[in-house]
Amino acid sequence: MSVIESRIQPSLSVRQGIGVVELTVPLYMPGPYVVNPYAFVGRGDSNIVYLLNLYSPAIARARYSVGGDGWEVSDHEVPSDTWSIAVSDSALWDTAGALPFCKRIAPPAYDPGSSAATVFSAAQQPWARAIQLSMGVDDDGQAYFDTLLVIHVVAEMRNDDDRYGAKGLWFGVVRGIQPESAGPYLDLPWFSLDDTRLGSEPLMVPVLDPVEDVYSSNTLYPAMLARLDSGMVIAVVLHLNYASVDEGFAPFNAVYAYRWSEGGLTKDLIAGPVAAMIDPTDGQPHDFSFPIGIDADGETAYAVFFSSDVDYSAGARTTETSIDIVALTSAGAVVVLSELVPQRYCRNIVESRFSCVRYIGNGKYLFPATDQIEISPGVFNSLGDLVVMLYDSNLNVVSVAGVVVAERQLRTNLFIGAIDCPVLERVDDGVIVRQATVIITFGGLGQSAGESGVEGGQTFISADSGATWSVMADFGSPAGAYYCGTALKVRE
Repeated sequence: MSVIESRIQPSLSVRQGIGVVELTVPLYMPGPYVVNPYAFVGRGDSNIVYLLNLYSPAIARARYSVGGDGWEVSDHEVPSDTWSIAVSDSALWDTAGALPFCKRIAPPAYDPGSSAATVFSAAQQPWARAIQLSMGVDDDGQAYFDTLLVIHVVAEMRNDDDRYGAKGLWFGVVRGIQPESAGPYLDLPWFSLDDTRLGSEPLMVPVLDPVEDVYSSNTLYPAMLARLDSGMVIAVVLHLNYASVDEGFAPFNAVYAYRWSEGGLTKDLIAGPVAAMIDPTDGQPHDFSFPIGIDADGETAYAVFFSSDVDYSAGARTTETSIDIVALTSAGAVVVLSELVPQRYCRNIVESRFSCVRYIGNGKYLFPATDQIEISPGVFNSLGDLVVMLYDSNLNVVSVAGVVVAERQLRTNLFIGAIDCPVLERVDDGVIVRQATVIITFGGLGQSAGESGVEGGQTFISADSGATWSVMADFGSPAGAYYCGTALKVRE
């Protein structure tokens, strides 16, 4: 049996900590399907396991002593009571007749060099997201965690040559239960399938080729999840579809917001169609192509997008990039800011496993950006200053808060981790009486969290709401750095 990780990062909007859900999406396949694996597995002999770590106490990987000992790395101290519950993709089929990717009924014999197999495998985009809803003790005295799981699914395949299928999103509430005398198990009290073929949004309906009897390319990109104090969960997704035009097919994007509350699911169109769209007021690309992340202050969530930085008419990169910020509440969604900035996205940010937007108090949100990227085919790593941008929702303005590290080239496999804010900014009578403390880190996906050296990543801390930064450790992690407290007081 081989295990192949999904190419799409599974945990964009999940923060690690005590009682916070973490999600991975391994694909377990029998046989030697190492190359082009999706093309050769059938519906009965493979399955994706959505692995929920429902209770993950903070793993002590690095400690700092003010007594002079400095950083002490302790990677080996992994708690033994982490809950891990596997949700099989059979739950998708049993509840809604959906598939995690285009599984064939009668797949061909294994031929890793087949060009047709390469094309088929490249079209598969399995992913999932999860966010904790609540935790407590049930009437039987058993501890539980409720989690909302969002999974990218194939709602219909026309035949075994249909490599795209008609896509959709499966929403399910998973209850992980920990009895006192047995291992954890799960319950599925609620689910819903949003089938793009059947909805009221015409931009989402996949195009069916009447000659080949297969669907054209259509994909929902990984959802950004945020939970409001009311318990409502908001999921923001980017949808890529191919519309039928006189000359053939033309791609376009659209951005949607789903709102889940107490088993009810609604959907709003935020913007679209926007793929490769040129803003008529400034001539710039304005396509919401690169989601940076999402976070909430309790009542409102804000999602941040960068657009492409390619001038399609000139075939070159633009000097400025469009940035869009979407406000999402229980009433709906609206684009509250759309502005050109000299900063831009980079691979080290947009391919992070975690949300790169963090609420720091007083209506303010921080997120990273770069002022220069490496320009070469297929590469868009940060090459200049890694900065943090500040969005002030009170004034509806975006600005550069500060420079995290100057003139630093980030190699391809370094990624920003989840940003932590252990101390929120606070105001009194309109005066800032306490600034936010923020921790940001980047590291390599294959590295140990305690691997030292700037090539292995770094960790930085700011005590003035992101204006100035100091090196906290000469190692980092793509999962993020989380303040757990001190020996005298654990962070609540």
